[in-house]
Formats: sequence, structure tokens, C-alpha cells
Amino acid sequence: MDFATSFSNALLTPPHLTSGLDKTILYGSLYEQNPETNNQLITIYSRGTIDAGYPFFYDISGLDCYCFLYTISGTGRLENKSKTQTHSLTPGSLVFFDCRQPFTLETTTAPWKFRILFAGGGALPFYMENTHSSFGCLLDNILSGDFLFFLNMIFQNNMDSNIIYKLSDEKNMTNLCTAFLSQYLEKDEETLYIPSYLLEMKKLFDTHYEQTYSLDDLETSLGISKYRLCREFSNYFHESPIHYLNRIRISNSKLLLQNTNLKIHEIGTMVGIENTNHFINLFKRQEGTTPLIYREMRLSQ
Repeated sequence: MDFATSFSNALLTPPHLTSGLDKTILYGSLYEQNPETNNQLITIYSRGTIDAGYPFFYDISGLDCYCFLYTISGTGRLENKSKTQTHSLTPGSLVFFDCRQPFTLETTTAPWKFRILFAGGGALPFYMENTHSSFGCLLDNILSGDFLFFLNMIFQNNMDSNIIYKLSDEKNMTNLCTAFLSQYLEKDEETLYIPSYLLEMKKLFDTHYEQTYSLDDLETSLGISKYRLCREFSNYFHESPIHYLNRIRISNSKLLLQNTNLKIHEIGTMVGIENTNHFINLFKRQEGTTPLIYREMRLSQ
């Protein structure tokens, strides 16, 4: 079965897209396939550079391949539906994930510009297995270096089925995967040294940002001095606990502003900021505009 047909069959619902776009916009341009490679080499099925407006939403399951997605500007979100794993795709982030798992992909800040390629075969299952993730993993702040060099080489290569081009793709994909896995495992090893109480604290903020927190309460629940919690959280995550929590709250409020008709004060309460004026001020400080103007701008696109 060709990739275009496989992609169409994997769509759980019709994509929700800006008017005039076809569902094939996500996978971009198709490669000519060479049956002689017989899945022994990494086979790239398609690639594309996408300028996604709003709305831009895909709901996919059972696509037998892997994907690399590099965000250039704007932001998106990748969510694994069965494992409830979510990746925020910000400028400079590169995510590698297994498309056989059910997932959704959507714009969160438009325009969202990204490069994407779908591939299968070769050693790709080995690379995914060794990330120790059943779905996918992400690296942030990839703004230069080997990653972009190898990615650019892939996008510059010819897309026909000539074995010479296939070997070139194999080389560049292997280099990309090797560089990705090496850095990801180094990052994962660094995470092992973050104290468990800080990881628990961060997880609370990530998953239950709507709740009210105080350093006194966290000191009691985690059994660690609030001064130590504040100092170590800032050292490991490079921002204070309250700044991190508010950033998560504002990021989630943006989704509600774009996707619901809830009033501003209702959205503030839903993300854990009950004082509407405080919510508006925090939003403006982070996004440079008020929640109401942000909503109007997103709906007009």
C-alpha cells in the first residue's frame, strides 16, 4: 500500500484545517519508492515544510512509520491519546515519535512553521526502542549544529527512487538518529540526578496547574524546606516555581481562548488564577497582549 493511502486510512476523523487546505498538507511531498531496498534501509516516505495557521488539527492512529518534526516558529502540540503523553512543540524543538500510536497534532500558536518527515524501516525501531519511550521523545533548543545540518541535507536530497539517493538518505537519517539518541540519552541521564521531590513538584504544576499552591503547603506535602524547594527548583529548571507555574497556566489558557467560548474570567479560574485582573496582567506580561485581543487575533486568522 502506498504511503498516501496508508495516511488517509490512518485518519480517525477528517482534519480540522484552515479553509482551502487539503488533508495531504501534513505529509507534504511523497518520495518515489524503490522496492529493491526491501525495507533494509531507512525509507523516507514523505517530507514537507508546513506553515500551519489556525485551525490545524489531525487525529491519527495506526500509521506504520516514524516521524521527525522540527519546529521553526510558532508553537504546536503533539499528544499521545492512549498514554496521555503531551509534547509542547516550541521553536528549536525536535520530536521523534512512533506514528503507530494514536496521536493528535495541532497548532497552539499560529502561524506554526515546521519541517516534518515520515520514514520507516532500517534501524528506526532500534532508535525508538533505545529512547526508552513507548511513543516519542523531544529535545528543546536545537537552533544549530549537527541536527539541523543532517536535517537540511535530507531536505536537499533528490526524492526519486535511485539507489544512490536512497543511500544518501540512509546516511543522513542514520546520522540524524544517532545524534538525536545520543543527546536524548545524555539529557535523560541528567534528569536522573534531579531530586525526586522536585520532579514531583514539577509534575504537579504540569498536570494540576488549576489548583492553588503555596510554598508552605508544598513544604508540608514534600517534606522539604520551602526555601530549599524554591532555591533548588530555580537551579534545576532555570526559573522560580511561581514563574514556571504561571507560564504553564497561561499556555493552557491560550488553548481555551482559541477553542472555547468561555469568558475571560472563567478561563482564568479554570487555569488556577481566580483574580481576573491578575490573570489579564500575567497574560499580557507573557504574551504581549490581553486575553481578549489574543482571542480576536486567533479567530480572525
